[in-house]
Amino acid sequence: MKVSKFNNVYGETKAYKKYTGLKLSNTAPDSTLVKSNGKYLSCIWVSRGGGAFAILPLENEKNPKELNIKVPDIFPLFRGHKDQVLDVDFDPFNQQRCVSCSNDSDIFVWDIPEDFNIYGKLEDVTDFQEPVRVLNAHTKKVLQVLYHPIAKDILASTSMDKTVKIWNIATGEVIYSIEHPEWVTSISFNYNGKYLATCCKDKKLRIYSFGKEGEPELYKTFPTHPSPKNAKCCFLGVDEVVTCGFNGPERQFAMWNVDSQEDGSKPMSGFLNVDVSPSVILPFADKSLDILFLAGKGDSTVKLYEKLDNGNLHELTDFTSTEPQKGFCIAPRLPSNTDVRKNELLRGYRTLNDKAIEEISFKCPLKTDKFQDEIYPDGQSSESTLTAEEWINHKNRGDLLPIVFQFKDVYEGNDLSFSTATSMPVSKQGTPKPLKKTKNQKQIKKEGEEKEKIEPKKEELLKGVDEVLTKDNKINKLLSKASSLDVINNAEDPSFNDSKDGEWEVVETPTKKKDIPIKNDTPKEPTKQPQSP
Repeated sequence: MKVSKFNNVYGETKAYKKYTGLKLSNTAPDSTLVKSNGKYLSCIWVSRGGGAFAILPLENEKNPKELNIKVPDIFPLFRGHKDQVLDVDFDPFNQQRCVSCSNDSDIFVWDIPEDFNIYGKLEDVTDFQEPVRVLNAHTKKVLQVLYHPIAKDILASTSMDKTVKIWNIATGEVIYSIEHPEWVTSISFNYNGKYLATCCKDKKLRIYSFGKEGEPELYKTFPTHPSPKNAKCCFLGVDEVVTCGFNGPERQFAMWNVDSQEDGSKPMSGFLNVDVSPSVILPFADKSLDILFLAGKGDSTVKLYEKLDNGNLHELTDFTSTEPQKGFCIAPRLPSNTDVRKNELLRGYRTLNDKAIEEISFKCPLKTDKFQDEIYPDGQSSESTLTAEEWINHKNRGDLLPIVFQFKDVYEGNDLSFSTATSMPVSKQGTPKPLKKTKNQKQIKKEGEEKEKIEPKKEELLKGVDEVLTKDNKINKLLSKASSLDVINNAEDPSFNDSKDGEWEVVETPTKKKDIPIKNDTPKEPTKQPQSP
């Protein structure tokens, strides 16, 4: 039995860890609305006559430690887009840089001043309207932007023009343009950027490989959720990818292993229903902790799952609140925003009623004061493994790993030392455990449980009767005498009776249905168990 490392994880909020007085946009229905790089928090802002977003410092000498943080009525915003901003992403290797995309089909690259704050004098407030670079190869609205996890200045973007583009921000050039039959609703890189997952309106999950130099290869294609509503995807570590979508009114999620499953395979545990709601579920994951977060728009709950070593998804304690969320994000695990001595794993942020953002500290209580390596695996540093040019021209870029630091140094107060990760986070094959079932599956399970309760008892009873008939000499003599009388009276030989009425038949005990194992081929339908007569 595989034991969960994070079985007791819980989310904690504090009144003084909340931004209030915000004017968050409600016209970007599929956007996460908020992003964090550990130092800043971005949020899409209500704007007329163009698009805007705000940058909020998470650490500032003006922030009171024991009070709500109310933002000023007027403070510098990042403007310049001609239409609604749809997404923002921070550069993982430069905390002072971010990118934004918009309905106007442009991508803007912004530099945040080192001395940036939102508490200046009113007469000194000036919006930022000049990005350092404009990327404008898309022809329709750009839905999402995403930085590469180990290569500096490599950016992916998806647009309603049915393309996913890979950019070199340093030069402003498009390196690759990946065509799709319909527009792509979500993209996600895996742990080292070897794979890029795309969810498309044609109900397909596609995995593109950047393992070798040159054009990306279409590695695998999987059928996703049956509803045409927008689906979302998120890599959980190295080779597991999670999708969230719909089956009619029901929200559901699923998980694939892109290496062990064959092209066209169904999800490892099937499509797992969550509930009935019209709003999309946004998936997030910390790829080194193997913890999955599912945050539904309009929900007051964030669901947590841990991927165990055997491939099972283990349901953790939900974070619950009285207020619904419209946006959510998790921050990267950095020394500056992970309080190891207070058992903090990472931080998340959720929007509340378009007017506030609260911080959630996810903690794992421990019974010892000693540092726990398995709870705090190495964290990804802000150092890139490659430059953009090196990544473009590297022959085996898919084998490269990120630069990491050890949380033990953070715990002990030592100077940080950085090194290349020695190996990928291990993803062992095993038996994925279904967490929720459809109605039909529930009925099947219930029927199976009832048979397990009844049929073994019947088998036990029948075996007991057979033993009595075999061992009791008096009964054997009576049966022998009855058989002799049948022969004398020319009675019908019961051995020629093909009817099963009156026979003692040993019924095979039905075995409990096993979870669908991760295989290298398409999972087969489970074998039907023999039924009792």
